[in-house]
Amino acid sequence: MNGPRSPSNGFCPRCGAPFPVEFKGEWWETGARCGECGVGSAPQHFLGPSDGEVHHALGDWSLTARTAVTSALLELDIAYRWEAGLVLVVPEAVDDHVGRLLDEVDGAPTAEPPPPPGDLDHGGDDDGSAQAAMAELFDAADRLVRAPADPSRGEAAVAAAATVSSSACPYGLELSRWREIQRLGSTLAAEVAAAAPEAAVAADADALRQLLRNYV
Repeated sequence: MNGPRSPSNGFCPRCGAPFPVEFKGEWWETGARCGECGVGSAPQHFLGPSDGEVHHALGDWSLTARTAVTSALLELDIAYRWEAGLVLVVPEAVDDHVGRLLDEVDGAPTAEPPPPPGDLDHGGDDDGSAQAAMAELFDAADRLVRAPADPSRGEAAVAAAATVSSSACPYGLELSRWREIQRLGSTLAAEVAAAAPEAAVAADADALRQLLRNYV
């Protein structure tokens, strides 16, 4: 017997990653938040299975590029769905348009999250600088949610994300969670720099804000 499913049939509607699944005897349920991009399962223009559809394998695309594609599809009111292996499925009737969109996103410069510092598991940041950086990033994300097109707020978020990316893991914080914060911060900074749609910037800023809320 199945438990609740996400509106994207088990895959994140923004980045295509599988939602976490928890088994409870005969029941299972999907996690409320994507483990890759951090957003919750939000309604989307879901494409149901049909004969007239085209599959695009985006397994080698970055998180930033995939979220840019789905944000554009939502802006254009084009139905889509994700399938296993980061495969994007779109209607055959609009595939020429989607193909041009994929070419544009694939050719655009993106800012990838920098690799984590070489030695993050040495006991954490002891001088409090990383903790302060998290607080600044939370404040910047919170302000950006309210005004995603504001240039000054965008610049503040980019600067705060850069500080977090170059900082060691704060004392007492799990390394995996710190890397997740760094990744989401860098993704948001890349979207701001690329002038992504306001809805995408606001959604990613909110995801980062919700994640940081527990640590600042």
